[in-house]
Amino acid sequence: MEQTNKNQTFQEIPVEKAALIGEIHAKDQVIIYTADRINNSVTVTTWGKTVHDADQAAEAGNNLKSAIGWPDKHCHAVSAKVEFLLNALSLARFELILSNKQNSKACKLIEEALHLDLGEEKP
Repeated sequence: MEQTNKNQTFQEIPVEKAALIGEIHAKDQVIIYTADRINNSVTVTTWGKTVHDADQAAEAGNNLKSAIGWPDKHCHAVSAKVEFLLNALSLARFELILSNKQNSKACKLIEEALHLDLGEEKP
């Protein structure tokens, strides 16, 4: 039997495929481990239905990678859902600080750190 992927380049399993498996089979978390001897590669793809599930699936994927000997720098993946939530929370916090005139010291520290001109007069 001829192997059809001999000339194909290495491909990871997309998260969308893991999501499809989760949705079709009514699962909350999906962790996919693949090995490709021809390309000498191993991949781990994770998906979770909710932010909490996605975080747990990513942690399970990190534990799996660590257990099979991946370098530590590759065993700290964060779910895209968790990253999105953290970015949204950071933005909300920043907007709250900007709208709170009583917290002008914090606002000025952020302005300096981000090199922003927030329209306040400077002495």
